[in-house]
Amino acid sequence: MKCLKWLTIPFLCSTLASAEVPQDIVIKTRFDLESSEAFINQLRIFLVNNNFGDPYSQELARPLKVDLAKALDEIPPDTQAWIRELQSVLSVNVFESDYQMIVEKLSYTVNEFNSEFKTDTASVGRVDYVTVSYVKGLCLRADKVVFQVELKKTQTKEPIRFKVELLRPEFIVNPELTAELSLGWMTSILPENFQLSLTVVDIEKLMAKIVRRPDLIDLNVADVTMPNVSVRIGNKEIKFDKNKIKNFFSKNQGELKKGILDLLNVRMKDRFSNIIKDSPQQLLLPKTFGIKSEINGVFDLQKMSANQTGIIQVEVDGHFCSRQVSGTKDICANERIGTKLRRKIELADYQKSIREINRSLIEKKTNIAVSVSEDYLNQLVAATVNSGLWEEKLKGRKFKLGPEHAFVLAEEKGETFSLYLDIIYQLSGAQRILVGRSELRFPVRFKIALSFEEIQGVPHFLIQVKEVATDDKLLINGAPEFGLPTTVNSVRFQNKVLAAIHEEVDDFAGEILVDLEMKELEGTTFTNLEFFSDGLGRGTATLGFGDKNEAF
Repeated sequence: MKCLKWLTIPFLCSTLASAEVPQDIVIKTRFDLESSEAFINQLRIFLVNNNFGDPYSQELARPLKVDLAKALDEIPPDTQAWIRELQSVLSVNVFESDYQMIVEKLSYTVNEFNSEFKTDTASVGRVDYVTVSYVKGLCLRADKVVFQVELKKTQTKEPIRFKVELLRPEFIVNPELTAELSLGWMTSILPENFQLSLTVVDIEKLMAKIVRRPDLIDLNVADVTMPNVSVRIGNKEIKFDKNKIKNFFSKNQGELKKGILDLLNVRMKDRFSNIIKDSPQQLLLPKTFGIKSEINGVFDLQKMSANQTGIIQVEVDGHFCSRQVSGTKDICANERIGTKLRRKIELADYQKSIREINRSLIEKKTNIAVSVSEDYLNQLVAATVNSGLWEEKLKGRKFKLGPEHAFVLAEEKGETFSLYLDIIYQLSGAQRILVGRSELRFPVRFKIALSFEEIQGVPHFLIQVKEVATDDKLLINGAPEFGLPTTVNSVRFQNKVLAAIHEEVDDFAGEILVDLEMKELEGTTFTNLEFFSDGLGRGTATLGFGDKNEAF
């Protein structure tokens, strides 16, 4: 699902979690120079796929026009000399005329860059960002560069326009030259949408650097064209010498490229400081969307902000539904899958958990962290139970889930979580006589890992038993603090019963309890997340962008 994929892009999900109310899902991110480049490369792919365009390959919508007479005193002396020679070639000095340079569809393409992505300003519901790129391997193109002369005092008393057109010029900048390109972004959460805007593309410094090093620029022009024009003054007819004009442009490549760039840089500084000032680019995405899979869920973006250390973060409300979600506005408010609160997570523990994530981001141990509450994890477990995903795994065993089903606790810090199951153990005929019961009820505890794995190209979410952590004490005493009773403490031949239970339970080691196909996450960062328990009642998944080619 397209809208789910963009949740995986932290740039789009940048927010600061409320310090007072623990949120089900909190996403945090902070980028350094190395990871910014990898992230921005993937952001470019996302934007192009959503018809937003590539900010590193832009075209100016309106033509650039430079009045050569007005610009003459502002350009360097060598370019002034070139302009005067051009006037002579075009016979401008013979007539009263206006002359200008027009650049149509000027565009740039960045082939290689190092870029840093950082926050700029933040307010309620909105975050501004700046990406500063150090560009190498730049190419400037135009549909055409036109030198236009408008002759005013003619025999017809009507102005005559004479144009020399340089077709499809390309300025290829040597990778040895490094220049700065700045982009300004804005994200905001609206009542029904998440909005991403590109508000600034500043190429002023880039153009200034190029102008200073014309020796590192190659100019290619596909062709030079001009019409047949003659002007009559009294009894004398003056014709423009096409060969002379064409030779002027073709034989003076060094002066030509420097002249064009000098004129643009001097007269277009205001335009270059933001080439999309009049037409900022915007992308609207739904802020509420659902998962349609073997389980059904809803995500709703809540808040956004950023702090002074450059950490950006999102608060997301997440829950699961007992029916299929029908659309982006369907939040199944009255059909949520509920869970029993097994223990209270203190606010201080939540705040400590968030601080630890901040520290890992600042120390560059990770670039993205997704923090989820125990309650949300248990909603996930309950949704998989409701959908029947556990029945297949327990089929053929003497176990079935009791009324308390299963739940997860992030009670110990490490790569695994505690999974408690309420088990009903069906006894055979001989066992019933020996024990004096037809069935037993007791809790078991597994240490499980949460992970994503691609199977035949499709992401799967897995809950796998890494260790059986069920001891005699748990079987005999139960876990009353979590609402899990036991009947093992009242049976005859208790030691034999315990041995039989352990034999059954130990067989779960390495077992994948839940295998949930997640086609909606195909191509997203979720498949690279590494999960662990923070020991404070939350699960955390992290991701680094050390490899610029790492795919989303």
